[in-house]
Amino acid sequence: ALFTVDEETGLTGAFGLDAKALGITAKKMLNLDTEEWGSLYVGCAGGGDSILTLPVEREACAMGAPRALEVRVSGCLGGHSGLNIGEDRANALLLAACCAEAALRAAGGSARLDGLSGGDKRNA
Repeated sequence: ALFTVDEETGLTGAFGLDAKALGITAKKMLNLDTEEWGSLYVGCAGGGDSILTLPVEREACAMGAPRALEVRVSGCLGGHSGLNIGEDRANALLLAACCAEAALRAAGGSARLDGLSGGDKRNA
């Protein structure tokens, strides 16, 4: 058995492993991480990081004094991407994006989105 650390925050233990020094020749390994003692999960979850860069065009407000509307979405159950992924739970950031899209569409081009932010868990 081989035990590593920091599975939830980037697999730094597994990535820092020197397989040659330990004599490990396996091309693939299994992660038997569970939330319940004595249980074994059969499934799959993964993650990735992306950096998206888009051109931004600033424009003066042609509507006179703009009115700001702030929308907050909270209280969603969320969950672990590996453990709760099949439970169809609401994602607050996705719901906020859907609300913003609907508002922009309803405004018929007379509204602008100033920002969208949320989430601080990489495995949610």
